[in-house]
Amino acid sequence: MIYVFVRRDTRSLYAFLATSAFYGSPFGMFASLEARPYALLLCFTSVAICCWQAAVRGRHKRLATAGIAVAMSAAIFPIITGSFISVFLFWPEKRFAVGGTEGFILQ
Repeated sequence: MIYVFVRRDTRSLYAFLATSAFYGSPFGMFASLEARPYALLLCFTSVAICCWQAAVRGRHKRLATAGIAVAMSAAIFPIITGSFISVFLFWPEKRFAVGGTEGFILQ
């Protein structure tokens, strides 16, 4: 998406360099090691930026505006619910009803 965003205003070489600078940064390794939805956030935010660029230029303005709303909602949803859903994925069925971790150890 970075390539598409930059390519609309400049040449292919500059778009390639922008994409290479992004993928060559040392922060990619940090984000890939964390168990958080940074990739989804980056993906949907870049889709929203491309939709914003299309809306500003006047091409398919209503569709682009709807794309911004959907992409930003999809970008924010995993960040907000990611930590809550992971708790319920590993929730012991009846063990916490006994008394927290003590009940978990005793069973």
